[in-house]
Amino acid sequence: MKRRSFLLRLFIPVTMVLGLMTTHTACKDKGSEGDKDVPSGSSDCNDVSGLSEAERKVREGFGYEPVASLEERSCRHCKLFIPSSKEKPCGSCLLFKGPVTEQGSCIQFAPKES
Repeated sequence: MKRRSFLLRLFIPVTMVLGLMTTHTACKDKGSEGDKDVPSGSSDCNDVSGLSEAERKVREGFGYEPVASLEERSCRHCKLFIPSSKEKPCGSCLLFKGPVTEQGSCIQFAPKES
């Protein structure tokens, strides 16, 4: 792999993460209710109907899949995963909006530190 290709593959996801973090922080500062992960009345962790087209594209860019091909790389073992709670029947991720399952996975897997 050429150095330039490697840097481009690294730069794009890092830039996306930083942009999402900035956007997410700005939305929280405004007290927005727009960061709900699951539309009310829905408990389907695969339902992305409440997301905008741009949010869906970001999610697709991270290669999220509801069931990981390797269990040891599933969301439940990732430090970026936010588990479900009484208020939210599905988990979520620090990298993108929308519902996330414990069995899911994406290309930015970051193992939890023991």
